[in-house]
Amino acid sequence: MQGEGCWLLAVGYWLLAVGYWLLAVGYWLLAVGYWLLAIGYWLLAIGCWLLAVGYWLLAVGYWLLAVGCLFMPKKR
Repeated sequence: MQGEGCWLLAVGYWLLAVGYWLLAVGYWLLAVGYWLLAIGYWLLAIGCWLLAVGYWLLAVGYWLLAVGCLFMPKKR
């Protein structure tokens, strides 16, 4: 009877170890997911920044065009 109890205890600890291992794998996958999400948001931020720079350059171009139109000789 003593041997059976030790065997059941060993199986219980083994199952507990497997459960903690699966928990660790789950947290690792969660960390990888958050890391990929962070990279995605970082790339989105870079894209938005480049879009803002593009629109700023477009605005500067239109402003220069407007200034150029002021000094163009007028057709009669």
